[in-house]
Amino acid sequence: KESWAKTVNDWQESAKADPEYGQANFDANSLLANQALDKFAPELKEFLAESGLGNHPDMIRAFVRIGKSISNDTFVDGSKHDGKSKDPAKVFYDKTL
Repeated sequence: KESWAKTVNDWQESAKADPEYGQANFDANSLLANQALDKFAPELKEFLAESGLGNHPDMIRAFVRIGKSISNDTFVDGSKHDGKSKDPAKVFYDKTL
């Protein structure tokens, strides 16, 4: 049991440090993963919590990706413009001019 607890703890630390979904974004991504789990596999939630497998980095990664794929779209308003005007013809025919 002690060995398994260490393994689960190591998984959790590895997940928190993961560059894809961890570090500063870990809490938000954990919430996203839990929402995906609730929507698509609520029957697994208790099993993953009791077994410790819910702390496995690949399990978290999978549910974060699922959560991102089902999350609401965001609006891009185009306000981030570099201020430089571009010739519309060069934009449209970039490879031919």
